[in-house]
Formats: sequence, structure tokens, C-alpha cells
Amino acid sequence: HDPGGHSAVAPEVLEGSLCDHRADLFSLGAVLGEFIIGDSIFPGSSQLAVLLSIREANITPLRRQASELPPGLFEILERSLARDPTRRQDSARELSQALLPYDDPDVDGLRARLGELVKWSRDPARMVKQIEGQVRDSVARMRA
Repeated sequence: HDPGGHSAVAPEVLEGSLCDHRADLFSLGAVLGEFIIGDSIFPGSSQLAVLLSIREANITPLRRQASELPPGLFEILERSLARDPTRRQDSARELSQALLPYDDPDVDGLRARLGELVKWSRDPARMVKQIEGQVRDSVARMRA
């Protein structure tokens, strides 16, 4: 959940700096990342904390799930979410081209991934470890 609904605003917009089309690439990367992990990619339990995370391009929740994503997808998202606009993709076309391999996954790959998720959901130790990590993150956000 994103307090304040600002998760798609680029850092340069928050700072009042000049911005160009790469601010939109940041926004697209933020929305796509949140869609993929099903949660905010910028940590923070308050609107201010989320805005500070965006300003610093702190994508810890997305980074934490990087190993669960298809190979290469995290790197594409990370680049679109770079704090420095010059480090992002140069155009929407470039970002679109980078995402093309993920557009039409093979059925066998999807079945294998679904099987992994089912196994994971039946692994209480792994689930407890993830919940403990979420609790630690919540405590850290409260302290911030």
C-alpha cells in the first residue's frame, strides 16, 4: 500500500527540477514494478517516508524480490527507476524493446513457475522467514 498515492512520481518531479520524457519512464517502471510484486516498491509507512524513498530511488521491496523475477527483468526495472534520469532508458521504445522477451512467456515456463510457487507456499520455514523480514521492515519504517 502506498500512502499518498505518489509512487509513480519521478524524483526530479518531487524536487521541482527540470524533467523530460524520462520522468514518464520512471513512472511506468514504478507502476510496472508494483503490478509485478503486488505491493509498493517504495518503502514507507507514511506519505513523507514514501516520498523520501522515491526521492532516493529506494526500491528495497522490489530488490528483495529480484530473485523471484524472470532473469533480467529486475535489471530493466531498476534502470527505469534510476534516480539519475540519464541512467534510465533513453526512450519508451527502448524500454518496450527491453520488455519484449517477457511479453509472451512459454506455457512450460509458466507451469514450472506455478509449481515453484505452490512448493513455496507449502514451505512453512520459508514463509516464516519472509514474514519475519516484513516485520523487520515495518519496525525499521516506524523508526524512520
